[in-house]
Amino acid sequence: MMHSKKHILFYALVIIILAGLQEAFFNHLRILGAKPNLTLVAVCIIAVRMTRSEAMILGFIGGLYVDIVYSRYVGLYALLYMLICILLSVTTREDFKRTIWWPAAVGAPAFLLFTVTESFIVRLIAMYAADSPHLYESYWLHFASRILPEVLYDFIALVVLLVPIRWILGKIRVRDEQMNY
Repeated sequence: MMHSKKHILFYALVIIILAGLQEAFFNHLRILGAKPNLTLVAVCIIAVRMTRSEAMILGFIGGLYVDIVYSRYVGLYALLYMLICILLSVTTREDFKRTIWWPAAVGAPAFLLFTVTESFIVRLIAMYAADSPHLYESYWLHFASRILPEVLYDFIALVVLLVPIRWILGKIRVRDEQMNY
């Protein structure tokens, strides 16, 4: 299913608004030192409904926006978002694409995979830049103090954002179907 220009505009606006909200509001509202990755949450909710190529483009563009605006490593988030979106799109069967609960079911594993991978790559780059012999002092301490709180916060954000995003996407789809007649 190809998405209309309204869908694409909506996706871009959601990513831009949530990225701004994430930096403006959630920098001061951290739980256990973590803040939610709202752009990742949004692209995960949306990618579940898309074909593999659409999800790849959405993930790359969303990650590139995060890279350009907020990241030190241009291309890292574009690659990671793209891979997560492709994985979500490929693992979602056609009959699950319309169910409201499916993004919540695949969200936590996707967030865990993303956060572990992102943490490892950033630590690897930092280790190389600082010429340090240690990747982690204690991986399990890092896992419990940084990765798990972020995954939990992302999942909470997914549960909160899932219904409004799906509702708006449904309204856009209904209007598109009415315009086609």
